[in-house]
Amino acid sequence: WPLWIQADRMRTAGTMWTRRVSRTRMSASLPTSSEPIIRSWRTALADYLASGEYSRLIQRARRTYAQQARQLYEKLRSRLPAGSTCYLPQGGKMLWVELPAHQDTLELYHRCRDLGLSFSPGCLYSALGNYSHCFRLNYSHWNEQVEAGLEQLLDFIHPSAPGFTRGT
Repeated sequence: WPLWIQADRMRTAGTMWTRRVSRTRMSASLPTSSEPIIRSWRTALADYLASGEYSRLIQRARRTYAQQARQLYEKLRSRLPAGSTCYLPQGGKMLWVELPAHQDTLELYHRCRDLGLSFSPGCLYSALGNYSHCFRLNYSHWNEQVEAGLEQLLDFIHPSAPGFTRGT
């Protein structure tokens, strides 16, 4: 059991069973002298969770990720070639992009990787080789370097970029 779940159970339920299970699990992996330290950490963690600060942190992260998803989505919509689609996710940290069927994102991946750009080619998500014209982009860590990399990626995707079609 993760420590935070155990801390929450100890704090709210306080049952003898929970304490006994907790003590058994702890004593199996830690020296006896560490138990007061662990108890202090559990109490501190339970207090932190009860304070609402963790909930505020999660809400801030959700707002940030939603903003970054929207930013990436709008950038892609304005620059992708005709026949492309991108999907704005309702959660998570990845955006799915569908390019026209003749484009090969595995080939694009290899070209981009040599420049230090990274994304997940769609063929990784199909055992049958489908989605070779699709890819996933992570938008969780947005900065100027990522923005510059996205511009390079979009330059490669542009229909006038040479050598970006699926081979026979």
